[in-house]
Formats: sequence, C-alpha cells, structure tokens
Amino acid sequence: MYRMPTLKRRIKSWGFTPFVAISLVILLMPLFVFSFWPIVEGFILSFFRGSSVLRPVDEFVKLRNYKDMLSDRIFRTAIVNTFKFSLMVLPMNILLSLPIALGLNTITRFREALRSAYFLPAVTSVVAVSIVWIYLYNPHVGLINTVVEVLGLMPQAWLSDPKWALFSIAVMWVWRDLGYNVVVFLAGLQGIPTYFYEAARIDGANGFQLFRYITVPLLRPVMQFVVIMTAISSFKVFDPIQVMTSGGPMRATTNLVFYVYEHAFEYLKMNQAAAASVVLFGIILLITLLQLFHFRTQWEY
Repeated sequence: MYRMPTLKRRIKSWGFTPFVAISLVILLMPLFVFSFWPIVEGFILSFFRGSSVLRPVDEFVKLRNYKDMLSDRIFRTAIVNTFKFSLMVLPMNILLSLPIALGLNTITRFREALRSAYFLPAVTSVVAVSIVWIYLYNPHVGLINTVVEVLGLMPQAWLSDPKWALFSIAVMWVWRDLGYNVVVFLAGLQGIPTYFYEAARIDGANGFQLFRYITVPLLRPVMQFVVIMTAISSFKVFDPIQVMTSGGPMRATTNLVFYVYEHAFEYLKMNQAAAASVVLFGIILLITLLQLFHFRTQWEY
C-alpha cells in the first residue's frame, strides 16, 4: 500500500537544509521590509486618521478616508488623467515599436548599433530626459515649435496649455519607453523559426500575408506582454509630471501617483494619501492578474 511521504521527508528530498533556510530568510528580508510591509502599512493607514505625521493612527475612522477621497474633485480628475494618459501612451508605443522592430529584424548591418541607440533613452535618467524635453517644448525657442512653424501650423504652448500638456508628456514618455518595447519585439521576432516564412513564400505568400498569418499569431504572447507592461508603466508615471508641469496647468497632468505624492509630502495628509495608494495598488494588481492569466494560456498553432 502506497503511503504519502510526510512533509519532513519531502523537505529533505528537496535538499532544504537549515543553511538554505537562513539564506532564504536573508535574501527575502529586504523584499519584505521594502516591498511587502509598506503595502500592508499603507492599507492599515487608509483606515485611520492621525493627529500628526508622526502619529498617523490615532483614530480608527473605517472608510472615512475613502469617502473624503472620492468626494475630492482633484482625485476624480487624477483618475481620469491616469486612464487618459495610459490610453494615449499604449497605442502610440505599440504602433511605433512594432514597425521599428520589424525593420531592425530585416537588416543585418548595424542592427546591434541601432538597437542600442533605440534602447538608450530607456536607461537614461528620467529627470534628465524631462529637462531636455522642456527645452524642446519651449514655446519661443523650442525645436518642436520651430518645426511646427516651418510646416505652416500654429505654434503651441505645449506644457502650459491644459489642452496639450498631458499629450505632450505622453509623447515624451513614449519616446523614452519606446526602446524597451523595440528590444522585446525584436527578441520575439528573432524567436520565430525562419522555415515558416520559407514554406509560405514557396506557397506564394506576399509580405502582408506573411505578417498577417505568421508574424502576428506567433508574436501574440509577446504583444500581450508588451501591452501589459506598457500599461503598468503608464499608470506609475511620476518623474516627468513632477519635473515638467508639477501637476498643472489647472490639474491637467495630475495623475494618481502625483496625487499620492502631493497629499503625503506637501499637504501631509498621510491617511488620505494611503487610501489613494490603495486604489492605485488595486488597479496595478488587476493589470498584473490579467498578465498572469494570459501567461497561463497554452498557445498552439
């Protein structure tokens, strides 16, 4: 008669020794202290009201912070701006990065140099990139308005006009984030076996048919990964907003992350900031769960 091994025997079969346990604790402790515990602490703070920054848990107020937050017009504006920013960044990023990756995949000379050039903004300081784009958007001497005037169009105050401010930051963020997606797409394209294309060409398929019936289906898992990661990245944008517009003009660029920062460190309303951070965490968690769900999909062709 077969007997299930005990937990102790199974742990021994894994080679789980006291040394391994201590090593895991040492490795996981920073993750717990700097990642897991702040999430728990923020969730707890969102249900309390404090008398000062040093004593933020004086009074248990249940959902009062959430009610105050939902009744705040600036919070509702921040929610709308967060989703608007993501909806602007996502299609621009995908529609630009995929064709660039397709182009890089067809060349052999200078491919590595071009890939590095596209990836360079992604590893450059966001603050430095933001300062450069402030000069590019300068309404008087900026390069963008110079090009606009050459084309015979009306120059704009890109960062001080509420109609253009959020879109202007979205363009800057797409430029900064584009290289990462180009590299991911290029890796996915290079992972597609060439014999699929060779067989299709023998059957008389043209370039569009190769893209439609081979590239797109085989690249779909990579596309889903890029969409999810780009969406998460767009929801967490803070640095360019702080550097370029400080949430203005007229709250046109205030998003959820900037709302949390402003209430925590400028207004010193830690509890309401914690409630907003819980909402932001819930949105990002939902997107992450979607990502995990899609990764569980079994792809067959």
